[in-house]
Amino acid sequence: MQLPDVNIYGTTFFDHGSTYLGLLQDAFFVISYLSLNWGLFQGGAQKAFGISAKTQCLYALAYTFRLVEYYPYDHWSYDLLKCIVFSIFLWFSFASINFFSPGCDHDCNKVDTFWLHFTVGLTSVIAYAKGYDHLPTTGRIYFWAWCNYLEGVAILPQMWLLLNFKRRDLISKGIWLGLHFMTVSRVFQLLHWTFLHYDQEMLDKVAVASAVFHVAVYFLFQITLILKDTIKSKPEMTLPVTEPSDGDTLSS
Repeated sequence: MQLPDVNIYGTTFFDHGSTYLGLLQDAFFVISYLSLNWGLFQGGAQKAFGISAKTQCLYALAYTFRLVEYYPYDHWSYDLLKCIVFSIFLWFSFASINFFSPGCDHDCNKVDTFWLHFTVGLTSVIAYAKGYDHLPTTGRIYFWAWCNYLEGVAILPQMWLLLNFKRRDLISKGIWLGLHFMTVSRVFQLLHWTFLHYDQEMLDKVAVASAVFHVAVYFLFQITLILKDTIKSKPEMTLPVTEPSDGDTLSS
């Protein structure tokens, strides 16, 4: 099979429309993590509410492994530089949550730990069994596929946390903006792979499914908060309180 002339991340700049979409996806991803780390230093002890430490760790591992995978083949390419920048951002974000925000329960849903291990293990097996035909070497096919599946499931703890998180006032402004920018990044990811599918007949089902899942659950989270705020804003029905008369008071 002949390899495509353009890398899936658009390393040959500005030759195809998918390159612009990929760059916008990466730009909003970096902006989202700048906002998230800014949000970690706002407020009191609960400054890290709304951001999952498990998700940051999985993203950091995915881009670190991808960095190791790219280095022998793509010296100083856009993909390699992107992985270096993303790895630094992600590990710093993970360290910020765990070391700079003490006393905060970052993952409120404790049940997700088992499902996270189960999902990562299952997707690892699927990744090695599936592979990708557009990568040059067999070893790189399996390694890149595992990183891609790992990145695909990394958002799961964050989404579980958001769906179980019902208080908008505990989420700092920086984290709130970071989640918005992350969703915009996933929208561009979805457009990026859709364009590649029609332009070069390349489609990564894991990347598309991850983007759709992220955007759908995030909007569900927004609707849940809006409905909850609407219910809270309605006046509560209370019985009228009448002060006792002098005859009703007990004498000491």
